Amino acid sequence: KNKKGEWLFPEDVVEDNGKFFDKNTNEEIIIGPSESMSKSKKNVVDPQTVINHYGADAVRWFVLSDSPPERDIQWSEEGISGSYKFIQKIWSISEMIQNLNTEKILSDKQKTQCEKKINKLIKDIEYNIENFHFNVAVAKFYEFINFISKELHENRAEKELFTNIIKKFLILIYPFTPHIASECWEKTNDNNPIHKNKWPSYDKNFTQEDNVKIVIQINGKKRALFDTQPNKSEDLILEEILQIDSVKKVVMNKKIIKKIYVKNKLVNIVIQ
Repeated sequence: KNKKGEWLFPEDVVEDNGKFFDKNTNEEIIIGPSESMSKSKKNVVDPQTVINHYGADAVRWFVLSDSPPERDIQWSEEGISGSYKFIQKIWSISEMIQNLNTEKILSDKQKTQCEKKINKLIKDIEYNIENFHFNVAVAKFYEFINFISKELHENRAEKELFTNIIKKFLILIYPFTPHIASECWEKTNDNNPIHKNKWPSYDKNFTQEDNVKIVIQINGKKRALFDTQPNKSEDLILEEILQIDSVKKVVMNKKIIKKIYVKNKLVNIVIQ
């Protein structure tokens, strides 16, 4: 605001030696805390200006990634810049896959790991879209693309396998970033336009977790995390948990009056 309490557009403000001035009047202005977007406060962001600079996909991605749909968006230059970089990363990875050496063959173990990642992504994105958890879906995309990027840069990529994976990935991300997904799809040499392809299905055999982390509580207080195979019987889980030092010390010489087990998630031991 200026000294009269009038709001100023950010583009009308200049900085000089740590102080801020109205570039039209050269008067020093007051910088206050962040405020919700409002035309009256002149802190709105023109979507067209941002689209012209970063592209529509980056804007869509930023809006979807910022927060759940029911919450207000907190605008930031860092946020939209990060979204733009992610869009560029999708393009770069697509290019790298197209240029892979066709002679590179992965081991069965490596192939299985990649299949697990893409099948898990399909399952997660499907669930989060259906439940309007768009920001969670965005986080899953980030996680997956980081995995693919690492495999490519460490020369653990087979062209046929990764081409199939990126095609599934592009269909999944198409509702979020349709322009870059369509552009990259054209490079896969698939004559069928991306929007005419079916939503990919996932294989349940590839979506099972290798291990789960079970929270161990004693009288409701967290004492440890137990890393184990999923779907073990309750009796076996409880037997193994009681051998953990941090648990054993607390329950020693105490009477266990109740055990609560939430499969693959939590064990609460009530002692007296």
